[in-house]
Amino acid sequence: MRPDQSDEYPGRTYRFYNDKGAVYPFGYGLSYSTWQYSLYVDVAREVTVSVNVSNTGHMDGSISVLLFHKGPQSGVVENPIKSLIGFEKVFVTAHGFQMVRFRCRQKIFDEKGEHAFEVGPS
Repeated sequence: MRPDQSDEYPGRTYRFYNDKGAVYPFGYGLSYSTWQYSLYVDVAREVTVSVNVSNTGHMDGSISVLLFHKGPQSGVVENPIKSLIGFEKVFVTAHGFQMVRFRCRQKIFDEKGEHAFEVGPS
């Protein structure tokens, strides 16, 4: 649905927004808890990225963990700024933690240069 300027209805998508920020930016979600992430990369035989998800709040909760990769050519013409490697939804009790492991294809390291991983909620 297109925006209606007469009643300032923004429409059903962010596609038609001009200068305003999004009402709910990417990564925004309601949670009754707070979260902290630790990232460990193991490149022994295969590339495994382990994410320790800690629930630092007072309530049990579920969260979707997303792992992104940024290669040396990220953001260059026809290359994405970052690529989604994987995601997993986990349940963590209050003040508890959960380890999530992602296996990465060795192919992402074919490019020479600096590689980085980022983790975050959905």
